[in-house]
Amino acid sequence: MTTYFHVVHHIHGRIRLRLSPSVLQHPIAKQADTLVQRVRSIRGILDVRINLVVGSIVIEYDPDWIAPQLWEQWIKEYEPQLDVNGLIERWQASLAVRDVVLSS
Repeated sequence: MTTYFHVVHHIHGRIRLRLSPSVLQHPIAKQADTLVQRVRSIRGILDVRINLVVGSIVIEYDPDWIAPQLWEQWIKEYEPQLDVNGLIERWQASLAVRDVVLSS
């Protein structure tokens, strides 16, 4: 299985991902602006910066809302056939599960 992302740096509330050259050729790369807007719309996301030239994404998030270990899970479970909407829907679904668990 190809690794499309890997964590370069992860501190509480901020993660930097490196994109593999193969993901830069993937159709999702052509939707970078849409991806950034959709990721910013997720509750708990504070900021998103993407640089396709160097192949990196920096995401600042509220660690009280999005548990740091969720990022590793999301990266590990990424499926290259997903488009931007599929990717965001999967992330939002895992956060919805978190809401149910916390409210129980």
